[in-house]
Amino acid sequence: MKLLLEEELKNLVRELKLENQIKLLGYISDEQKYQYYKVCKLVIVPSRWDCQPITLFEAAASGKPVIASDMSNPGIVDDGKTGLIFKSENVEDLVNKMIILLKNEKLREKIGSHTAEEAKKYDWNEIAKRFVEIYKLVIKDFYKDKVKGK
Repeated sequence: MKLLLEEELKNLVRELKLENQIKLLGYISDEQKYQYYKVCKLVIVPSRWDCQPITLFEAAASGKPVIASDMSNPGIVDDGKTGLIFKSENVEDLVNKMIILLKNEKLREKIGSHTAEEAKKYDWNEIAKRFVEIYKLVIKDFYKDKVKGK
């Protein structure tokens, strides 16, 4: 199945004469992936469903604006601030969002910078600090209740 889809995509790229614009990479290492994030202008996540799409976090950490479908957990993407959201299955909407970001370098940079800032909230060190604060509150409440005799 995978090879069949891959061949279909390769044929489509050839038919549309897009070989110089589209590269189907297949598997790449994490190091290569982050190199691609560094040089790309934007990241598109066209998923029809995604519980926690790691691509959104990786793009954000790389300071890249994201175009995501409304079905790919768009709560992570703040439309107009950290990326753009398009209506799933709506190719015209996706293309319009791509054109907006590709034509407007200032907007891409502004969104990319907001995205990088937002990504800091998901840094493991920050998450650990929040857990510690929660545990401190729980322990404090536990001891307060213990003193009151509850």
